[in-house]
Amino acid sequence: IQLNTNPVDFSAVSPSSLSPSVFDAWLKERVERAEEVGRAALHQLISSKGGGGSGDAKLYFSSHREFAGYASMLGIMNDEKAGIPRTSYRGVVPVPVAADRYLFLVRRGGHAEGEVPLV
Repeated sequence: IQLNTNPVDFSAVSPSSLSPSVFDAWLKERVERAEEVGRAALHQLISSKGGGGSGDAKLYFSSHREFAGYASMLGIMNDEKAGIPRTSYRGVVPVPVAADRYLFLVRRGGHAEGEVPLV
């Protein structure tokens, strides 16, 4: 976890954007629009610090072991509880890679028990 160093004017941010219906719609649209990438593209994304491309990307994982490998490469929390990555929201782990650009790690082939799927 890294502390944000960019100032945020919270008075200009509408709290309604954080309601589940609004946030879920925003996240689902971003994930569906994101370009699917593979492991090789992940290496490029990391080495360029999110540069060298435009738009969001998504990378599917099928097991916790696979997720943990990607998470370690990205320097994010890689543990899980009850088969669900602790950093996920509805089966999606959003990882900011550049200004307004995300890499979404998405569970492939179903969801863990107790997880409410987004996609």
